[in-house]
Amino acid sequence: FPVTIIVQQCFLSTKVASKVLFPDRFYRKFSSLHEEIFRILDDDKIQKAVIAAPRGFGKTSIDTISYPAKKILFREKKFIVPISCTATSAVMQGENLKRELLNNVDITRLFGPMKSDKFSAEQWITASGTMVMPRGAGQQVRGILFDRYRPDLIICDDLEDKEGVNNEEQRNKLKEWFFFSGYRDWE
Repeated sequence: FPVTIIVQQCFLSTKVASKVLFPDRFYRKFSSLHEEIFRILDDDKIQKAVIAAPRGFGKTSIDTISYPAKKILFREKKFIVPISCTATSAVMQGENLKRELLNNVDITRLFGPMKSDKFSAEQWITASGTMVMPRGAGQQVRGILFDRYRPDLIICDDLEDKEGVNNEEQRNKLKEWFFFSGYRDWE
């Protein structure tokens, strides 16, 4: 296939982008549940979604690598905030995404280099102009700005840890932070 057709198909489909840009991660055939996840991710009318899948399914690779990479590469999002149970975990997920953007030969060949002069672990800006700012559960998300942009893609992955899930007080604190820390104004 000509490169323009491949790039066009990657733009239209997270599934295709996953297979084309990350063949080492997505080497198995996708299941019907994968297809449903890709349908949800690629439907711009769906603004909020909860995706649950068994361990080892590839959900984290889809949610924290291929989907945000696609949004960065095609300049669809300006400010991405990956959130995990701890800041350390969120930064690690951000570093995995960053490593793919910087070292993936197919990405460099199709989209050019992604590195800019702003590339720390806590926040970084791609050459395409997207800010990525990993956050841990409980850290501030409301009110943050990058240039004139508020976060336009927030991805929560493994928001709860084992200890927090088993503790009602911790679950309530997380729920309060997630649902009510200033977001009542948006309803």
